[in-house]
Amino acid sequence: MSHFLFTARGLAVIGALVASMPACAQGEPSVAQVPSSIADRTGDGCDFVVWRPRRQYADRASCRPSLTPGEIADRARLVALGSLWDAPGPDQLPAPDRCMGQLGHAANARYAAEIRAQATPGAAPPIIHLHRFDLVPVTLAARPGFDSRFLVTTDRPFARVLGFFRPGQWSDSFRGDAALDPGPRLRDWIDGSGGPGTFRRIVYYLNSPARADAPVWPQAALGNLSNPDYRAWRVAEAELAMEQGTYDAVMLNQKFYQFDPRRGSYWIGSDTVPTATVFRRRGETAWSAPPRDYDLSRYQAGWAALGRDLSAAGVPYAVLLSQNAMTHGNAHIRTTTEDARYVIWQKAGPGTPALRRRLLALRAAGVTTIARCRAAAGNE
Repeated sequence: MSHFLFTARGLAVIGALVASMPACAQGEPSVAQVPSSIADRTGDGCDFVVWRPRRQYADRASCRPSLTPGEIADRARLVALGSLWDAPGPDQLPAPDRCMGQLGHAANARYAAEIRAQATPGAAPPIIHLHRFDLVPVTLAARPGFDSRFLVTTDRPFARVLGFFRPGQWSDSFRGDAALDPGPRLRDWIDGSGGPGTFRRIVYYLNSPARADAPVWPQAALGNLSNPDYRAWRVAEAELAMEQGTYDAVMLNQKFYQFDPRRGSYWIGSDTVPTATVFRRRGETAWSAPPRDYDLSRYQAGWAALGRDLSAAGVPYAVLLSQNAMTHGNAHIRTTTEDARYVIWQKAGPGTPALRRRLLALRAAGVTTIARCRAAAGNE
């Protein structure tokens, strides 16, 4: 029976079975009507997901990678490549890394070609780009069509942002080092579009340096997903990225937790990040200021709209969701996952009947579902 399930005829029978199942209250097939061997596969076990392999080294001193392209081709169910700084020109990329080499879509395309060349014909793992649609770094702000009105704004005076850190601890330069600025800074592009001083009204995504004496600098500005013009600009950029990087899809990333008030405020000076010392000790990113008129509901609605925009443009996308969001997500999450090419779910425990029903419904809709388990994937 198990061999039959994976033959062309067997898959066709299973597809017909799933399609003919009566709907549950949630409009999904009942797991009781699915052969147990198939039901088990939808909620149990882990897939080998390779996350940013160009950055993973078994030995950094010799630049020996954790996995070679051949090993990835043989074992991976999915490969995720990319950096926040990847952009389809103009060339403002950071200096090449000693081991990884140059960032960018062209370099990712060369790496993807190595994987595909060593895979069994027709069996190469899908390769997706880890897009950050919620953020605009300097490499994207330098793109044609950028407008400061695409960005999330704040009412907090910029002097309060600067005052949160000790004098000299804020830098507007890439990685806090003016010598690394290959051209205009992020604030320069913002002011170039919106006029002098516009940068002071923008919400930034701040790094959290490990060293106490290292400067804090804005890695990117928050993009406003509820702005249709911003979404259109990013969809056009994603189309170019797909072409240059030869990806199978882009990640429709989500940061729901950053907007969820139940998890605490995400900006510096809030109860969650009350002091610069706490900020550095947390070792996490944070926003420079509270957003104006941009909460979880607007963010999720914009995220779902971006998914529709990508689909309309013919850009395949992937989503990464927690196991809880897979079974308890709202309408925005449900419809967006149904239109995805790949749904990667972060496994956190045994598969439940509700999870299995959801995964079966997605598979019946033609979505590829992938279980990502950090402990099992080995290269995360």
